[in-house]
This record gives sequence, structure tokens and C-alpha cells, in this order.
Amino acid sequence: MNKSLESQLLRIRFSMARPGADRIYYVNEDDVRVVLNRLPFELWHRLRAVHFNDRARGSRVAGYVTNGHREIALCALPPRMSMRGFLLKGQTPEQFRATRGQKWPPLAITEIYPV
Repeated sequence: MNKSLESQLLRIRFSMARPGADRIYYVNEDDVRVVLNRLPFELWHRLRAVHFNDRARGSRVAGYVTNGHREIALCALPPRMSMRGFLLKGQTPEQFRATRGQKWPPLAITEIYPV
């Protein structure tokens, strides 16, 4: 990674709220940095902050964009859930190493998580 790109990654702020009940974060700051590093700079150059919060409204929201598309919020989710509602048309749980009708393994949720 070149120095300029590395400095741009380091300027992104991260905040984390402690999730309530038994909810967990399926990704962390390092995971987000890896994903950003693999994307073209033009896709994330305006990003200022990534927030980990507990505003998933049950399990209906996995994440969202805030503040003029300059900040991303990733939500804590229940430890037992199906991500079927997050699949796009034509996708199946098996594509993410999950079994239909059963609890999704954490790796499968990480792969579909909206980072």
C-alpha cells in the first residue's frame, strides 16, 4: 500500500457503542480497513467516519449511511439470526456457506454484511 493511501485510511475515525442485550458486531475496525484497502480509492475517499452502534431495530437494519454519505454506521445484530431478508434477488444462503432455515454461521453473516 502506498503512503498516501495509508494516510487516507488512517484519517478515518471509528467509534463503537457497547451493544445491549446479547447483540454483537460481526465485523470490526480491522475488517473495515481491509475492505476499504481493497476498494478503489474513488469509492471511499470522502468517507470520514465509521460508527458501530446498536440501532438495528431488532434485526431489520444491518447498517446505513449518514451525514451526506460521508459516514457509515454498522449495527450490532443478534447472535442467532437469518440474513435471508438481506439477500438480493437470485442469491441463496448456500452462496454464503449457510443452510436454509438454520442459524447462519458468523462467517456467512460477515460476507453479506453491508460493509
